[in-house]
Amino acid sequence: MQNLSNNLVSLEVDFTSNDPAEYLFTTKMIHAFACIKRLSRLSEDMLVYPTFDRLIIVLTKTDVDFIQLEVKRLFPHASIQVLTKTQDIVKNVLKTASGINSRIIGSLDCLENFKEAHRLNERYGSIGPLTSHLVDQTYAFCKSIKRQSRLNNYLMAYANIGNNIYKQYFKGEPVKALLLGSGKHVNMMSKILKQKKEVNAIHICGYDEQKSKKMARNLGLEHVSFAHLREEVNQYNLIISDHNSGANLDRLLSQYPRNKRPSLILDFNDSEHIEGVYHFTLPDLQSLNTFNVFKRKEELPKVIHMLQKSIKKLIDVYSNKVIRIDEKSYRELIAEQLSPAQKVSNHYKNKYERLLVDDFSLKLSERTARDYGRSL
Repeated sequence: MQNLSNNLVSLEVDFTSNDPAEYLFTTKMIHAFACIKRLSRLSEDMLVYPTFDRLIIVLTKTDVDFIQLEVKRLFPHASIQVLTKTQDIVKNVLKTASGINSRIIGSLDCLENFKEAHRLNERYGSIGPLTSHLVDQTYAFCKSIKRQSRLNNYLMAYANIGNNIYKQYFKGEPVKALLLGSGKHVNMMSKILKQKKEVNAIHICGYDEQKSKKMARNLGLEHVSFAHLREEVNQYNLIISDHNSGANLDRLLSQYPRNKRPSLILDFNDSEHIEGVYHFTLPDLQSLNTFNVFKRKEELPKVIHMLQKSIKKLIDVYSNKVIRIDEKSYRELIAEQLSPAQKVSNHYKNKYERLLVDDFSLKLSERTARDYGRSL
């Protein structure tokens, strides 16, 4: 008999200096390790978690030697760190999924990345009793950050900052918006504006007519010709200009008196401020971004305290659950947690798993399988 808390191991594979990060962003990465595990008859309890610059694999002690050998074979130039203390393993996953140790503190992209990894691990049957508790506590921790701290109140993305400015300025009054350019900021702001009831019309205009027309079609918006922009620009009370718009806003608006100019301009360019208009330029948005970074750092002590409580809670859960660590009982424990649909799907997976592994160039050597595989 053995505590679950003494049966976790984590492999952290660092790709930052040797292997391209793009290698991680594939469904096949998670599927490949699931296939290796199945073909070698390992315990069905492993969380494969690709992040933006490394790969985290949480698994049982009974399987760590085999998987570590496969990782070294697949990624010979990557450095591997082995974590054996449950507290360190849980802390690493929680901090990574919540974005605490991210370059952008508390980035929601980190949580979305974890959700996708969890979905794929479940799809390929890798999640078991150990990793399911870890996943549940990770989601609970991320929810507690949202409820009990102000970390996510301080926005980082320029489009989100622009949306916050919009909400403070337009308080339910009708809005007619003009989007200049076809870059990522205009794309994101158009999606935000489409969800707002008070926005009556959204038009797109760009110096590159073909590109702006294509974006208008894709987003379901109306296109305005760049040639007629000078005569029509005073119809809008909101203008959003991207870095590739090709429009000189100062020159466009100079012909109109102040009372006939747009009320608000969100300008993702390093432009001069236009008089008589609430004009937010790229340096203004960068200043707000810097301020929000500072405020997020102020929230970190509270979040770290919540992190310690979450780690303790999960370790208590593991410590109170005792199982026999042998292949048969472990697989039976996992089978009890599977739904009927998962059991049926697992029955058919073996028929095509080897083909997918070969497609990813992850052929499992017969010698490795013979030396390290488990036979039930």
